[in-house]
Amino acid sequence: MATPVERAAGLEGQVNELLEMYDCAESTYGYEHTRATGFSNNENEQRRNVADTFNKGPLSGSSLSRGSMFYGLSFVYLMSRFGAKGNMLTCMNAVKQCYFRTTGWFMMGISFNYFVKVNNLAGQWGGNPYMLQLNTRVA
Repeated sequence: MATPVERAAGLEGQVNELLEMYDCAESTYGYEHTRATGFSNNENEQRRNVADTFNKGPLSGSSLSRGSMFYGLSFVYLMSRFGAKGNMLTCMNAVKQCYFRTTGWFMMGISFNYFVKVNNLAGQWGGNPYMLQLNTRVA
C-alpha cells in the first residue's frame, strides 16, 4: 500500500502530463481562434456584455417603446374620425367629449405598437424566447 506522499507524487506526475498535453494543443491551435473576434476570456466582462445586450439591445424597454407615442396619437386620431363634424381632418370634438375614452384609445395604440414589435422579434428568433439569450452567451 502506497503512502500518502507517494500517492501525491503520482498525482503530480499525472497532472504534469495533462498540462503538457494542454500546452501542446494550445501551441497547435490557440484558444483565440475558437471564438469570434473581440471575445474576452474575462467572465465578468462577458456577464456585463450579456446584461448590456438585454438593457440596450432589441429586448430592452427603450427599443420596444420606441415609436409608441406615434402609434398612440395615430390611434386617437383615427378613432376620433367617427362622429367628426365640419372639417373631417381637423375636427377633434370626439377627443374632447370623454378624456377617459381618449386615454383608452391612446393606450390601445401603444399596446398595438408593443404587439407589433414583440411579434417581429418572435419571428426573428423563431418564436423561441431563449434563442436570443443563448446566441448572446455562446457568441
